[in-house]
Amino acid sequence: MYASGNAQLRYFASTYGDTLLPALFAHREDKLGGLVKIHDFQSAFRDVAGTSFKAFTDDWRRHMAIYYHTLAGGMQRLDSLGTTPDTLGGPYVQSVLDSPDGRLTAVVSIVSNDQPFQRLEVFAKRAERPAMSDSAQANPSSKLDPPTTRYTSRITIAEGSFNPVLAWSPDSRHLHWSATGRARDGSLVHDLYRAELRPETRIKRSPPLFGQADTLTRFYVGRTEALTRGRRAVHPQVTPDGKGLYFVANDRGTGNIHHLDLATRTERPVTRHQGDVQIGRIALHPAGTHLAYARFDAEGGRTLVIRDLRDPLDPQSPSAPLPQPLERILTDPAVDDRDPVWSPDGTRLAFTSMRDGVPNVWLIDPFTPGAASERITAQFTGASLLQWTQTGELILLAADSKTRDRIYRV
Repeated sequence: MYASGNAQLRYFASTYGDTLLPALFAHREDKLGGLVKIHDFQSAFRDVAGTSFKAFTDDWRRHMAIYYHTLAGGMQRLDSLGTTPDTLGGPYVQSVLDSPDGRLTAVVSIVSNDQPFQRLEVFAKRAERPAMSDSAQANPSSKLDPPTTRYTSRITIAEGSFNPVLAWSPDSRHLHWSATGRARDGSLVHDLYRAELRPETRIKRSPPLFGQADTLTRFYVGRTEALTRGRRAVHPQVTPDGKGLYFVANDRGTGNIHHLDLATRTERPVTRHQGDVQIGRIALHPAGTHLAYARFDAEGGRTLVIRDLRDPLDPQSPSAPLPQPLERILTDPAVDDRDPVWSPDGTRLAFTSMRDGVPNVWLIDPFTPGAASERITAQFTGASLLQWTQTGELILLAADSKTRDRIYRV
């Protein structure tokens, strides 16, 4: 509904001019002999625009059909990704994140249409041997197909209202997230939380052909704790040593990045923005040396930025912010680029861009000044990047219908 209304508003402004919009909403009709003035949208539209709202809607639909069919002619469908999607979580997915060791996948999703609230779940994975054919059983030395991935257990971590950014600790033992909770004054704000995932391994008898016992590991939730209270904190990113994390906090309408020491719970500022500046999703370099993030300025510009966290006297050690921050702006503020994700080796930066009118994935070399962006996906219905895994897979979120989101690994 929001997208349709926004599209109609933009088409109205481009067709009739935006000066007619105030007149449309200010229009009034006299009723009861002039004693009452009322606003009737249909009559107001006809008097101001000179045509009925139905005729305008029909014209808008023709315009959008031509636009999207033209757009689709130069783009691809989701089956071009060449992979079968996962269907983890509920029908509408907000976030997916594999653990560093590859054994767990965390998902934030809407539970169902009948239960429209968010749930944070963790799915345990294991590689399964394919079923053996009769010929393979007769010849144990024959080559087997590679193992396939199967999700063996599903654990609910929390339910509520979540920010879509998740973060695993480097040892895959702790999951961090941001969710709405009560501040000390009773207001509802986002804070940071952490849950421990504890493994329990059982030995399972294996067929004699394989010559060894099989193990089955299940996970359960250990200690869950709040890391902040009343901080309006989102977008956690855990440092490579697991001792701290970076996050975004909004104070009096201004977004800034902070570092939190997980042992002492002390904070230090990383950025010192003032005024109407907002920060989107942040991404920490695999070595902990740089932060990439989307920044919104007061004029409405959105840019992707990388910030050097290193002390120039010791390039291997992240430090407090420098007097003159080492930042590099990567993208045009007029283009809607967002949600940066580092490659596993830290040499490239992938991100989601709205330059097609729908989300698609692009790639850039963040350390080469003036480097051009390279397209990765060209999906007609859009594809958003969630993660670039240690094994080199891109985890994409996409949908070809309004009934369910799909998770693709390419």
